[in-house]
Amino acid sequence: MTIIEKGLNIAQTVAHGASRDYPYNHLIRQRPESYRILNPAPENTLDDLLGVINKDGASLKPFKSQLGIDKTEIVKFYVAFADQHYLPFSENLTRLLNQTGKLVSTIEDDSRNKGRPITITEQLNIALRFFKGDLSKALINLAVGARAVARGYDTRLVPQIPTPPSRILNWQKVVAPFGFSPYDEDPAGDTYHFWEAMVLAISACERDGFYNHFTGSIAELMGRITPEATEILRQRICKKEGKTHPEVDRLGFEIGKALALTYIPR
Repeated sequence: MTIIEKGLNIAQTVAHGASRDYPYNHLIRQRPESYRILNPAPENTLDDLLGVINKDGASLKPFKSQLGIDKTEIVKFYVAFADQHYLPFSENLTRLLNQTGKLVSTIEDDSRNKGRPITITEQLNIALRFFKGDLSKALINLAVGARAVARGYDTRLVPQIPTPPSRILNWQKVVAPFGFSPYDEDPAGDTYHFWEAMVLAISACERDGFYNHFTGSIAELMGRITPEATEILRQRICKKEGKTHPEVDRLGFEIGKALALTYIPR
């Protein structure tokens, strides 16, 4: 596939993502009455996650060179839900997601057993145990799984994850909030935005050679303007509802970039 074809595919997914309604948008507005736990404060988030990563001796593999997942796949996932377009996902990506449903169920079970939401630190700890210390697989599966069950609109990518409205609503109670907007909290949306921003940042940092440097710069730009692009394309131009998550997008992207620069050889 040429760079022009890849660019057209991304443009197509952006157009579909901005112009289509979400099927369960009404569920996003329903909130639990109170929260008993919050995710780490932004200034503590990286240190808390590093505590889990270093404890387990986790390894971060470059997505393209070692997992066979290039930026086109990551960006295509990032800009639109899988059910909004008809472009195929690579076998390398879908094969990596064969345990995503079990990971989501494990997080739900942990929340039920603890009687409270599960923080991002705890989610990562669960995922690293699940994928035997492979940080790359853990993060990709967290991003895909958290988004699929939060919005119920990725059934084509992970058909093994059933998402009835009751499960989507319950997921708001399963994952811990960040506390950025206590009066307009969307723990499920914030959680998947955090993980997918980390994944995009890690992919964007793969910049060996001219092509990867060029596409990495584009991916980083997309990551940094996500809230503004959502507001302009989806809300103003297409007149569709869509909640932005600017604080979590920025936090996830910066932490993903820090992890890539720390753990992936340059």
